[in-house]
Amino acid sequence: MDCGLIGFPLAQSFSPEIHRAIAAHTQPYSYELHPLAPQDLDSFMRSADFRGINVTIPHKRAVLAFLNDMSQAVAQTGTCNTIVRREGGLYGENTDISGLTMDIEHAGISLAGARVMILGTGGTAHTAAYVAHAAGARSVVFVSRTPERHQPVEQRSLSRQHSEQQVMLEGSAAQYLSYMQAEESGDEVDVLINATPCGMYPDVDDVPVDIDHFPHLTGVVDVIYSPLRSRLVLAAAERGIRVATGLRMLVGQAISAASLFLRTEISQDAARTITDTVWRSKANIVLIGMPGVGKTTQGHAIADALGRTCIDIDEEIEAREGMSVRSVFDRKGEAYFRQKEAELVAELSTRNGIVIACGGGTVLRHESVRRLKVNGKLFLLDRPLDTFVVSDTRPLADSRAKLAALEAERMPLYRSVADAVVEESAHPEDTTANFVKRWAGESAPC
Repeated sequence: MDCGLIGFPLAQSFSPEIHRAIAAHTQPYSYELHPLAPQDLDSFMRSADFRGINVTIPHKRAVLAFLNDMSQAVAQTGTCNTIVRREGGLYGENTDISGLTMDIEHAGISLAGARVMILGTGGTAHTAAYVAHAAGARSVVFVSRTPERHQPVEQRSLSRQHSEQQVMLEGSAAQYLSYMQAEESGDEVDVLINATPCGMYPDVDDVPVDIDHFPHLTGVVDVIYSPLRSRLVLAAAERGIRVATGLRMLVGQAISAASLFLRTEISQDAARTITDTVWRSKANIVLIGMPGVGKTTQGHAIADALGRTCIDIDEEIEAREGMSVRSVFDRKGEAYFRQKEAELVAELSTRNGIVIACGGGTVLRHESVRRLKVNGKLFLLDRPLDTFVVSDTRPLADSRAKLAALEAERMPLYRSVADAVVEESAHPEDTTANFVKRWAGESAPC
């Protein structure tokens, strides 16, 4: 193996795509996933012939036993996520530090003088604490499901080869709270960092804490990258709080790792370009708007142009119900249809890189809007109402009068939930071409 990633499981990893993007900006190298259960780590580390590897859960601490040398950051955090082969053996680095630092700085979140609360106590949590202390945080508090298990001071041997080196994993000044205690003391927190898997795919509806208990937050950081925006991040963004997501951290650490693999520097401009490239490949394009505005036509056309799959929500419900939307309304009622619509949104929102053409009423449920936003960007299709074609297949918009009333009722909502507006031209093909060009320049939102 030239370069790659070890960990278990790895099914949702974005790393191969990120490293392909890095290689396109630097020099060719191969990168592969190597799922590795804990019991297989010893044989792999002793026999594998690799140039460099990234390391993820559950091995970030276990690999320390196999290192011949390590950075000061690894020694201080007790966690290693990048290993390169050198003449003297295996060298370990914690490139999560540079990735997290880049992520926080890009979001404009200041840690200097901040009261920082870190959810979790694992390797990533200690990396976050290292970053916070290095940036001049006033205080750092850890939150654990079992705070009573953490001793005030614990020093552990890093490896058999480095038995003389000790790491202060939990400093004498470290404080550990339960999740209940964390929310009770939320008014004393400026920056919240989630270093747990809570909210990660497939459990995308989970949130580690209720953000309403933290009234003075200036920043929220979530290391999760799948989904692209966790529910915690969305809740913070809705309140106007600066947010940083795991994707930019993941790309940042990958770039630092690739710099070690290739022994070359990679610019910050390249880092931003690579992040945007990966985000565009993973983000869903979600089309919303009035019934009859052209979401179905544009959804399929955009998908064809970008080599994606388009799921039209109304068409999918018709296929599953074996009848038209009009018939579902007439026979089973609007409440039944809306429930099936919400269930389908929940299903589709966990996918990546698709086009979703919403029905006119899909975004009436705030919960559906949130779900669509975890992995997608919402585009409002808009054009003059007098250009719409009235159709009796749309039960709530089968007359010009109904359309006008519906527009007056719904357009404020559409505009409030949309991330961007797409003005449709007189020729659908022009709208498609303009959107595809626009999408090529879209940047990761955070």
